[in-house]
Amino acid sequence: MTTAIVIVAAFAVVAITLVVYFTQASRSLSRLAHSLDKTKANLEAVLKERHDELPKLVETCRPYLRDDPQTLRALTEARRAWAKASTLPDRAQLEAHLAETLQALLTAAHRNSELKNNASFQQLCSRLTTLNERLAAQRAAYNQQAMAYNSRITHGPAKLVAAWQHLRPRPILPHDGEPLRN
Repeated sequence: MTTAIVIVAAFAVVAITLVVYFTQASRSLSRLAHSLDKTKANLEAVLKERHDELPKLVETCRPYLRDDPQTLRALTEARRAWAKASTLPDRAQLEAHLAETLQALLTAAHRNSELKNNASFQQLCSRLTTLNERLAAQRAAYNQQAMAYNSRITHGPAKLVAAWQHLRPRPILPHDGEPLRN
């Protein structure tokens, strides 16, 4: 009789321990996912801010770069393609092309002494530099959290909780033209 009680009590302790563990693991994964979603939203906000500055830059440069309309058109088309992308990984893939076209525009602009000395152009360049620094910091924060999240949902006992909740790994965003990876 006492052996049966010990077995039942042991089974109850194991069951309660498992329930507590799975509840805590579920909450922990939910917190990680929520934090990652917030970081992603912040990253998308900085991307949008930067891309909202590009038409201003094009309009500031247009009168000075009449001989090079292709550079302006390339940046406008790259921005349009970026705006059509619906997911952060798709936009991240388009960033390399957009960065190339932006660099080409800035190179052409710096060859023009009048434009280079234009106060509006200087202010836009300063703003873009600041936004690029914020973007790099946000991308690094997102990637760090995404790697922690991915590691957590693919290893150890938390993998069972992640499978039960249908959680999938988040993409790691490329830096400076690197290919996208999961």
